[in-house]
Amino acid sequence: MSTLIRIEREANSGELEAQDRHNLRVAATAMEIARKLRWSDYKRLALAHASGEHHSTSYSSGTTYWERVIRDVNSQSKIPVRAANLHMETEARELSQVIEMSCLIAKRWEAAPEDLIMWAEIQNEIDQRVKDGLFDERHVHVLRQRGQAGAELIQQVVNTLPVFPTIALQAMQIASDPMAAGRKLEETVNSDAVLAGEILRAANSPAYGVKSPITTIRQAVLLIGMGEACRVIAASLFRPMFQAPALRPLWNHSLEVARLAEACARLANQGDPEEAFLAGLMHDIGRLAMLKTPPEMQSRIKALTDLGCDPLFAEMMMFGFDHCAAGTQVLRSWQIPQPILEAVAAHHAPERSDSVLASQLYLAECWAQGMEDLPSTRRLQSAMDRAGLRPEHQNLLPQVETISAWH
Repeated sequence: MSTLIRIEREANSGELEAQDRHNLRVAATAMEIARKLRWSDYKRLALAHASGEHHSTSYSSGTTYWERVIRDVNSQSKIPVRAANLHMETEARELSQVIEMSCLIAKRWEAAPEDLIMWAEIQNEIDQRVKDGLFDERHVHVLRQRGQAGAELIQQVVNTLPVFPTIALQAMQIASDPMAAGRKLEETVNSDAVLAGEILRAANSPAYGVKSPITTIRQAVLLIGMGEACRVIAASLFRPMFQAPALRPLWNHSLEVARLAEACARLANQGDPEEAFLAGLMHDIGRLAMLKTPPEMQSRIKALTDLGCDPLFAEMMMFGFDHCAAGTQVLRSWQIPQPILEAVAAHHAPERSDSVLASQLYLAECWAQGMEDLPSTRRLQSAMDRAGLRPEHQNLLPQVETISAWH
């Protein structure tokens, strides 16, 4: 049994060691390069086989090693392969270069959470190796191409998403302003039937135990408060985008992060809690956009995550950027205020931003156990320092008021 097949079986059972996860990332990177270069099936099989054991003592870039790989692949595959099908010396060098470059990318990615380096810096290192003649420019070029193609895919999705309602943004800005008059919010909400209906529905929910129906926006806002009105308005905007059953887990996660981000702002008395809630709802809008790309892209990402690759790495492999960048593209098209846009863009690397809100989002996602990225004690501590929180604050989060209208 090849090492990669064993890893796949263990991934399905949930038992993977760090070295196995590394091998999966190497295989994912190498196979994506091979796919873009349109390598033959037998050549891809040889690459996959070697990816699983590239750190073993048997691995070598020599021709003899690759002859053995081809024999092993031939014995496990229905594809007829003969060692003579490969120009062994040339092919061995190319196969080895792809694996070595993929290994370097995986190692740098795995070190990134503590070294606090970004994908662009990994790419720069790879580019330098090309200049030094250590890697093949063709292999690096296919990785660069993903960014442009991915951005075009996301833009196609953006064009199909509902336009962000200006009146709803105005209502949220009024509701989050402690000096704003309730009458101003009432006038704004009353001009939009959908928002008015959502506010009334929230006020008449069992959570408030009203004895007689609430029929006016003024009564509703007085009952639930301006802050809750802001949350209801925000959630009413985004909930319709997540109606498909496959998207419900993402909606639930977004709600949880929104609640925790708001709690972080309240606990430390830093920033605007309503703005933190809204940013929490929006923080994974890039994931939503990626989930609306063509089925072929979705199946390839799912295959990688099912095997054990972390979601951000899978996104990088398929799109050339992660959902933070995709979300920025969506929010920019909606003309969302800059503070929220910046926080969403940096919510997986808050140390790259001066935004306290970015750190609040990072902490909220960690404490919601989203598991989208590799853990980082250094990044976690940096985010807590920026957000004015301590580890023991995590124990206080469940005691914070929940979102009555949406649970």
